[in-house]
Amino acid sequence: MFLAVDAGNSNIVLGIYDGGEWIQVWRIETEKDKGSDDYRAIFLSHFEQADIPLETISGVMIASVVPHLTDHLQNALHELTGIMPLILGHHTDSGISLEADNPKEIGPDLIAGAVGAYHSTQDTCIVVDFGTATTLVAVEQPGRLTGGVICAGLKITIDALIGRTALLGDIPLRVPSKVLATDTVGAMQSGLIRGHACMVEGLINKIKEEIGQAQVVATGGLAETLAPYIESFDRVDPLLTLDGMRMIYDRRE
Repeated sequence: MFLAVDAGNSNIVLGIYDGGEWIQVWRIETEKDKGSDDYRAIFLSHFEQADIPLETISGVMIASVVPHLTDHLQNALHELTGIMPLILGHHTDSGISLEADNPKEIGPDLIAGAVGAYHSTQDTCIVVDFGTATTLVAVEQPGRLTGGVICAGLKITIDALIGRTALLGDIPLRVPSKVLATDTVGAMQSGLIRGHACMVEGLINKIKEEIGQAQVVATGGLAETLAPYIESFDRVDPLLTLDGMRMIYDRRE
């Protein structure tokens, strides 16, 4: 079994891959004040509840964009599995070239998503990842990550709007049937969700003007929520980052 751990600023996603499929995927909240022992207990609880024997795990990879948590996660998983996890980074042989001014600035989650999308499309593609930030990354033939865009994520935008608007409260992530809403919450939902979708759609079109036609693959926690409002998406793949990590890990064997 292979264990992939995608540690983001908002959530940590763990996936167990076996027999050609992801047999278990967990999404837990990122708690930046916790240490190795805390995460060891959290992970162990999930493994035990899913009845996954630790001795059956033969490979572990971590993709972390939370630097001060990376060592804690590595130590916790090393203690649990007896395997030293591989830390994905710009230096890792991923099978694609990183054409950036400073490759070490490219997040490991973006690298994994790019690998997953390029391997599945075998063509020029754009990866849209809806996380704490919304990112768009271009991968051109023959496997070159040639650039990207980073925007404030939808939840960050919601928090900023609520935090700076005294009369507005929490906003459920639902979309009114019409763009023009007839109440305050509906108007905010339309503006936030449809507005974010329009931003992404516009950026995809601008990227295509620079790189030509490309398949567009969406991933991340909010991808399925936003997908109905973005016509450019060719595919939504919630497990894209985990798949990319698995493909990169397999290159070592």
